Amino acid sequence: MKLLAYKDHVPRWVLVVVGVFTTTFLFLAATSNLPFGSSTNLHKFYCHGRAMTPQDAASGLYATWAGGDGKQRKKEFNTHVAVDVSEVESIQHFEFAADDNNSDGDEARVLALTPVLNEADVKGLPEYFKRLGDLHYSHDRIDIGILVPAGEQYSSLRKAVRAAADAVQESKRPFRSLRVVTKSLDGSDSNGCRDGEDAKARNYLVAATLLPSHVYVLWHDVNLVDAPATLIEDLIRANADIATPNTWAKGATAAAGGPEGGDYRAWTESPAGSKLALGLPKDTIIPAGDRGRTYETDRTYLAVQGQNVLDADKANPDNDKNVDEEVLFAQVPLDAVGTAALLVRADVHRTGIVFPWFSFENQCGSEGFGKMARRAGYKIVGLPNYIVWTGTATTDSAADKTE
Repeated sequence: MKLLAYKDHVPRWVLVVVGVFTTTFLFLAATSNLPFGSSTNLHKFYCHGRAMTPQDAASGLYATWAGGDGKQRKKEFNTHVAVDVSEVESIQHFEFAADDNNSDGDEARVLALTPVLNEADVKGLPEYFKRLGDLHYSHDRIDIGILVPAGEQYSSLRKAVRAAADAVQESKRPFRSLRVVTKSLDGSDSNGCRDGEDAKARNYLVAATLLPSHVYVLWHDVNLVDAPATLIEDLIRANADIATPNTWAKGATAAAGGPEGGDYRAWTESPAGSKLALGLPKDTIIPAGDRGRTYETDRTYLAVQGQNVLDADKANPDNDKNVDEEVLFAQVPLDAVGTAALLVRADVHRTGIVFPWFSFENQCGSEGFGKMARRAGYKIVGLPNYIVWTGTATTDSAADKTE
């Protein structure tokens, strides 16, 4: 079968019409202002707006970009030279500290944190900074972080903290750094947690100050009035994820089985306490340091276990040097902790363990922090015979002041 060309099937008059229109169109295109015409006419076609993103533009420019003022504007092309981002100094690379000491042999970097939330804390600032200054640990390996509340009513408090901070950093032994963090706090008990404001303050503080190079976080409350100058080294020696000394209160009358003014937030859970928690609503919070006043928990409190071996013989000035270290550094496992003096591996905070301002296993605050860390598998120990002291407390109010 013979194949015929398409023109043999198309009427001749159709071919004539197509040819005329094609020729006319090409002629008009060559002599008109269409962009595919003469290259000299391309400048007549504009993109409105400046060489910036909408985010960089001030409000009101969009109408101008669209020619709303009756003017047309040529596109301003970006003439910046390309930047090699691998050479930009603002890009920093960090490696999380993996061991207790850096590869150069320096001591591990420690972040010492303290919330200062009321005027009572301000009164203790001079002694607080003196105690930090007396620490034997290398000051160039210690960073200080302090949180103060925002608000006009706390202006004198913030002023006092900044003045004390300036003084210590201008002393002969300044710390590596000192940062003061300001944060608004609601001042109310959150979800029935009496320590809710304190818990939030601690979470904000560690989030604002913790660096990849920090190996440990030392929580050091303002009301800690007496502790060995080797506190950091001694708690590191415990080789635990979280370690706390035994905290007693100066001037408190001793009660049966321990000081009335001890910190009863540090304890080991009991079978009775575990059974009690199973029957409590999840949002019920057992008061901090309860000691059976609200619920019968039969917990073992760190404060009642220790013996003050460091001050056993005050007549002997060298007593501390002769202490049996096996006794001094004896350990007991804990499920909850206080915060007067508390050493935490930085990775515990990094992995998401917080001071809950809500009910976690029926606890909140520092006790909830301990419960959460134990749930995550971290090792928590207390040193019952390693005594540190908080401020004077009366027999009647000691428990409330240290809870």
